[in-house]
Amino acid sequence: MMRKLLLATTILAFGAAGASAADLAGRPYAKAPVAAPVYSWTGFYIGGQVGGASLSPSFKDYDDFFDNQGLNPDRKFSLTGGVYGGYNWQFNSLVVGVDAQWSWYGNSSVTSFPFGTVGDNSNFFLTTKVRDAGSVKARVGLALQDTLVYVAAGPAWANSTLSAGAPQDGDFSGFNVSESTYRSGIAVAAGAEHMFTPNWVGRGQIQYS
Repeated sequence: MMRKLLLATTILAFGAAGASAADLAGRPYAKAPVAAPVYSWTGFYIGGQVGGASLSPSFKDYDDFFDNQGLNPDRKFSLTGGVYGGYNWQFNSLVVGVDAQWSWYGNSSVTSFPFGTVGDNSNFFLTTKVRDAGSVKARVGLALQDTLVYVAAGPAWANSTLSAGAPQDGDFSGFNVSESTYRSGIAVAAGAEHMFTPNWVGRGQIQYS
């Protein structure tokens, strides 16, 4: 089982424009009322993300070959980046949508030594590497004018490689095997978005897969 915590943000730019009016000197005039801006979250969107990831694999020893020693290694932290996109529908203050996300982890790996540490005669290693992961989530949120808060959940997958082996001078005499596969699961997320302009939105999100 792998657990990931992803914080993604987007770098954005925004602008502002103003206008002024003048009338004949000495004549009173009334200012026209300024209409409140209307914010709409309906439509397609696409963006980029950068953030941090926390990887924590848990190995299950089904036949007790390792006597369950050291099978839960320390947590691995790394940087991550990727893309996301989707579509929103807004009904008054309620926003529902579909969100797809892909993140690259750069072969971040976590290693466990069930029979000891490096340098021991009996050392043996298990390594999990994660290259990339993705998810497709349904989300529901509350629009507070130019700010949207939401929760999301849906299926997720990750490209994972599991390696097992030992060094040449160990008791297992250089034994080394590996298998790479896509593993499926679920992802849940919570976040907030802010609309700087009708075409630029910033997002902050935490995701657990």
